[in-house]
Order: sequence, then C-alpha cells, then structure tokens
Amino acid sequence: MIEIYTDGSCCKDRGGWAAIIIDEDNKEHEISGWEKPSNNRMELLAVLKSLEWLKEPSNVHIYSDSKHVINGITKSIGYWKKHNWTTISKKPVADVDLWIQLDQIRKRHKVIWHWIKGHRGHGLNHRADILAKKAAAN
Repeated sequence: MIEIYTDGSCCKDRGGWAAIIIDEDNKEHEISGWEKPSNNRMELLAVLKSLEWLKEPSNVHIYSDSKHVINGITKSIGYWKKHNWTTISKKPVADVDLWIQLDQIRKRHKVIWHWIKGHRGHGLNHRADILAKKAAAN
C-alpha cells in the first residue's frame, strides 16, 4: 500500500502544489511544483501529479484536506461526466482539464480517498502544506 499526503497553496500570482508519497518500502518521496494560482487547481494538481509519479498500478490511500477534491472525485464526477462536464447549476466545471486527467489516471490504481482536516497538527499534511507554500513562493 502507498500513502499520499497532498496540499495546494496560493501566493500572489503563483500557486504551489506538493505531495509526500510513502512507498511500499516505507520510504518517503517529496514532489512539488507551481503554476498560475487557483487554490482548487493546486489541490487537484497535487493529487494528479502524485498518481502520475507512481510507475506501476498500486493500492493507494490519498489524504487531502480539500473537500473540493475528495467530494469532486468521489461524488460529483459521475454527474459532471454524464452532463458534459457541467455542474448541477449548468455551469462549466472549473479546471475540467485536470478533472479529466485525474479521472483517467485514477483508473490505473485502486484508490481510497481520505479527507483530513487541514492545519490540525497532522504531520504529513503539514509538511505537504509547507512544501506547497515554498513552491508557490519560489
């Protein structure tokens, strides 16, 4: 089993994303990057880039403090796809490019999604938050 802790951050005109990946040998790997800002986009990128980082299909537990990501991928995505990537209020889904990519890559893996409350002392979530902020600031 692989555990992934993700977070996103926005700082001025840049956004940062980061993840801590704990592989099956209990070795930790840190990945991060930046892009134009949007907090939800950074949260999505953190999860997407983490799953892309995995070389083989895996059993994965993803921990995110983003209800937008967790609810989007576990509850809303079926509706969005059925309704041509529009929301229940008939508006286009934001960051549809990332949702489509995430929907595809998650099929390679067996993923269990976990929402954790951010900024509440969870060590690996806190580290991912620090990495995301550094990526946004650099």
